[in-house]
Amino acid sequence: MPQEKPTISNTLTFQNYVVAFLDLVGQREALRRFLHIPTAQEEVPEFIETARQSLGKVLELRRDFASFFNGFNARRSHEPDLSNIPLEHHEAIRAAMQTEYTMLGLSDSLVIAVPLHGNDEHCKAMNSLELMILSICALAARAFAIGMVFRGGLDVGIATLIDANEVYGPAFANAYQLETEVAEYPRFVVGNELLTFLETVQNQGPKTKPGEVATHNAARCRRMIVQDTDGRQMLDFLGMEVRRALGESFSVELVRKGHDFVDSEYKKFRASGDEKLASRYFRLLQYYLARK
Repeated sequence: MPQEKPTISNTLTFQNYVVAFLDLVGQREALRRFLHIPTAQEEVPEFIETARQSLGKVLELRRDFASFFNGFNARRSHEPDLSNIPLEHHEAIRAAMQTEYTMLGLSDSLVIAVPLHGNDEHCKAMNSLELMILSICALAARAFAIGMVFRGGLDVGIATLIDANEVYGPAFANAYQLETEVAEYPRFVVGNELLTFLETVQNQGPKTKPGEVATHNAARCRRMIVQDTDGRQMLDFLGMEVRRALGESFSVELVRKGHDFVDSEYKKFRASGDEKLASRYFRLLQYYLARK
């Protein structure tokens, strides 16, 4: 029999989550320009422009992720034609299309969490995880093309939801550590626990239609992950699986603009003698060249 999930005060339930921690790069430098509220009229335009540039990117990151996720979900979750399918399978097919996620903005960071329910052979969890990964990939391809830089970490762990969308527990800590200590350059590192979860679902031997969907989605998620040159696994946001999923919205022009921006940042930091940032953008540039 399945074990009961631990609860605290009958309100907080701990279970496994996939958590993604995304962080905008370069925001600290922008925020340092907010030294004080402008008192002189001539300072107001610069203050407003600084606020627009900094806060605008934060809001854009949040808005675009939600837009991608909801857009992909709407494209896939329209009522299917069940006329030629036996009635006993209708409920299972509808269940196989459900998704669930939470999103929380923390200053210039974004936390996305997907609960890993297992009572439907992980179907709802895998639907949600697939769209989360795909949305991050689509967001990355677009962000670099318009000069917005972010990086992240994704992993599985135990957590609970505080209030409506704040996730607390080792799952958050794992994702945060991957972003702050492992990612280094603008990439999206995938933790070992997430890889293990995908492998488990791929090999679960489904007994139901939702289970078959989950197994298929797990394989698709795994194809959106690639090994980087340092041996770490990361999201392959310019890879073929992502390109197929995005279709016409993934264009040669999008990749070219991203490549040109990354190349210009690399050259800028190399010219200024900032070897740390130059080396980071060089690594991202090599990824673009490999996928271009």
